[in-house]
Amino acid sequence: FAKPILYYWLVSTSYKIFGVNLTSARLTSAFFGSLTIGLLYLVSRRWFDGRTAFYSIMILPSTFLYFQIARWATTDIVMNFFILLGLYYFILAYQNDFKSKLNIYLFYLSMALGFMIKGPPAIIIPALVAAIFLVVTRRLRFLGQLRIGQGLLILGGVIIPWFAMMVFLHGDEFTSHIVGAEIEGRLVH
Repeated sequence: FAKPILYYWLVSTSYKIFGVNLTSARLTSAFFGSLTIGLLYLVSRRWFDGRTAFYSIMILPSTFLYFQIARWATTDIVMNFFILLGLYYFILAYQNDFKSKLNIYLFYLSMALGFMIKGPPAIIIPALVAAIFLVVTRRLRFLGQLRIGQGLLILGGVIIPWFAMMVFLHGDEFTSHIVGAEIEGRLVH
């Protein structure tokens, strides 16, 4: 229980379908690494133009670190996908003056799924990017339209059941790990 469960469920699904081997262990990361390239095209096209989007998807997979991490059986690339997906929905909401509730809700759902892959960075990164963007562009009036209360309900609805189950199954061992190793060990130190 060092990390949330979603990534491990995805790898287990790969094992069930393709057998337990190195290829199926790495398939989840490779799959989401590929999806991230397509998503980067959509983000770049929406934010900039087709030419920038094309160059973006040519550069990303050719960078050594991205290529390597997308082939490893780690949570990083999958969390990266959900962070970018959250930012994509934020961009869609922003470009429609936050009139579409669906894009706002999908922004929060993407962060929640990212949290269920690796934890708090999947919420902290897109939330900070969105907040800083609104501050820098002097559009703080949109903060109220982000439906933060409803967003917290979406985040809680996805995240809390896993925590509750871990506390139920593992009790003090789980809470000591979360408070000790994860919160105190990482955040404080």
